[in-house]
Amino acid sequence: MKKHAFTLIELLVVIAIIALLIGILLPALGAARQSARQSTDLSRVKQIATASNTFAIDNDGKNPHFVGAKHVSGPRLNPGPQIYSNIIAIDIIRKLTGATAAEVPDVQRWIPQVLYTHLTIQQYLEKKLPSEIVLSVSDRVHRNWQENWRDLTKADIIPRRPQFPWAFSSSFQFVPASYDPYQSQPGAATLRIAPPSIEHNLYLVPEKNKINGARFADVKFPAQKVWIHDSASWYTSPVLYYAYPEAKATMAFFDGSVASRLSSDSNPGWNPASPYSGFTSRFNYDPDKWEPPTRNGRSSEIVDGWYRWTRGGLTGVDYGGEESKMDLQ
Repeated sequence: MKKHAFTLIELLVVIAIIALLIGILLPALGAARQSARQSTDLSRVKQIATASNTFAIDNDGKNPHFVGAKHVSGPRLNPGPQIYSNIIAIDIIRKLTGATAAEVPDVQRWIPQVLYTHLTIQQYLEKKLPSEIVLSVSDRVHRNWQENWRDLTKADIIPRRPQFPWAFSSSFQFVPASYDPYQSQPGAATLRIAPPSIEHNLYLVPEKNKINGARFADVKFPAQKVWIHDSASWYTSPVLYYAYPEAKATMAFFDGSVASRLSSDSNPGWNPASPYSGFTSRFNYDPDKWEPPTRNGRSSEIVDGWYRWTRGGLTGVDYGGEESKMDLQ
């Protein structure tokens, strides 16, 4: 019986067909994988927002904040306007990890509200740390920090200011108006936390500012006001810091809904330190090695604050309506 073998031409045709199919299917598989990751991020932000709502109900209607200073044991130096929040944050980390003071030392001159407000939710829910729910599934650096939380020197990337407990920070940030009640009050410019002018991760905090949980009842347009958002737009190409107009970050609103919205579709925001000027919250983005690079390829770039610095704070509007005219009338 005569055996039939593939000719070289037939083999090349088969290879070409397989290559063509791979070329067609790979982008579709990549898009499906990206969509799945984005859905997971939305689910995680939704869980944080839901838990935060419950926290507010059980805590006198206040947004998540560092409570319980009177229960902190031992005198510890705590200068500045933080009002013990840095002490409480460290105590939460130690309690939920079982870490010692040597493993998680005290940190001075630190405002944990910026990247660590979620700790109050973890404590409220009595969850263990570290927790992947506070991370975007695409945030490999934070995940690597969590894996090396006992010794961050073993991590792939060492952040600036390594004395901070970066392994317990989050991909998702609560907007300043949720922990700075003065953002929502007219005529309080000298007391409001303001965006940084030099480094985007340094905030200007007046000495008389009292960082605490702003009241949930102050929110006037819950479906239009951003509450929690990712600091990076992971699912755009390239990955961008949230403050670029074409960034599309994962976010939760005060009504509990979640979405991925373009920054440029939101209102431009304000500078709380100069409210009467009508200027937006422009500041210098100087990314650390773990953050998305600047769009211009340089070491820093001026960007807008958008929904992170909403005019009117909790009384303002980010999407689907005109911004508040607070302090401009």
